[in-house]
Amino acid sequence: MKPKYKYLLLLLIPLCIYLIRCSKESIKQNTTAKKVRGLKTEYTYYNRSLSEKDFYQFDYNTTYEEIVECFGLPNGVVGSGILLPYYELNNGKFAVYSFGENPCIYTANSQNFEYYILPPKPIYKNDTLKNRQLETAQQYELNIILWLLGITDWKPPLYDATNNVADIPIGKYTQERLSLYTDKEITAAFSYSFGTYYIDSSLLPLVQTVQIYEKQKPSYFGYILWDTTITLQKWDEPFIYTKDNCDFVKAAKGIHLKSQKELLHLDKTNKSLNQINLSPEKFANSLISFLRKQNGIKGKYANIEYWGVSPEGNYNCVIVTRAKSSGEDLDADNSKTNFYYVTIDTANNQASQINTVQIKYDNKKILKRYYE
Repeated sequence: MKPKYKYLLLLLIPLCIYLIRCSKESIKQNTTAKKVRGLKTEYTYYNRSLSEKDFYQFDYNTTYEEIVECFGLPNGVVGSGILLPYYELNNGKFAVYSFGENPCIYTANSQNFEYYILPPKPIYKNDTLKNRQLETAQQYELNIILWLLGITDWKPPLYDATNNVADIPIGKYTQERLSLYTDKEITAAFSYSFGTYYIDSSLLPLVQTVQIYEKQKPSYFGYILWDTTITLQKWDEPFIYTKDNCDFVKAAKGIHLKSQKELLHLDKTNKSLNQINLSPEKFANSLISFLRKQNGIKGKYANIEYWGVSPEGNYNCVIVTRAKSSGEDLDADNSKTNFYYVTIDTANNQASQINTVQIKYDNKKILKRYYE
């Protein structure tokens, strides 16, 4: 090749690269529509790169104007009734800001809601309702154990064939009572906490967690979410819990264990525990961030199925991680899903101890119940 052609070629290569980049940028600039959570939206491109972490700074007092001052105008709005502003993120997802009485920020992909960056404030539930709900849930402890064990041929005391057996409480768990229904060497441990659930983040369910051991080895893990029906007093006021409303099971999940392995245990001597923020709006994200730094969880995408606070002020939660983004439903029937149970003791409104256990489960033995 002649020298002058070589020289021209060297000039043309970077020019071509520049033109390709400009072409891609032009395509972006001219995009007028995108799908967000399954809805077609008008879209405006802005030359910026935002991540989920950029939105961690906001709280319940943040206004829409403050977000615009920080990032500029949103890329568009989404919704079939109330239109909510959204920002495009650098991973192809969107951060959606819901303003009003109970503000929140959540991420979504083109088809589904994914998880909350700033969850809604849980609806307040007074101590009278909490105590009533706790008593109700405790009366179903034996029912839950039998459900997880797959024992269906049982009859409650004073059995009446006209009633639905599953809806009749047979009492709190004791080994003596359980021996009436099975001759297996079974023991169980229950814990209770009030917290938040990823599907209905503004509610305040009672989380009833159970661990079942067979011959002293972990055999089953499950949780049941109890809630109370809510009432709308006036059209322009938020929902409230009232004492005459009834308790019900919102969701339940049971897992047959292959094994469980402790991955992380830190006590108050470890100063890094101060990185866990116990406030409702910051807890989920700060805990996931902390566990990643400590190698306490694995998986690119992490979500908290539920978290709750016990009457003693201690926290427990279930975290699910995946190699790929999964959308709204956290389906544990996936070989690339990791399932973790985390407990946190507190003192003086700070985390004083944390324990993380990875739960290995049988994909073919997952019990789920969701209620409308």
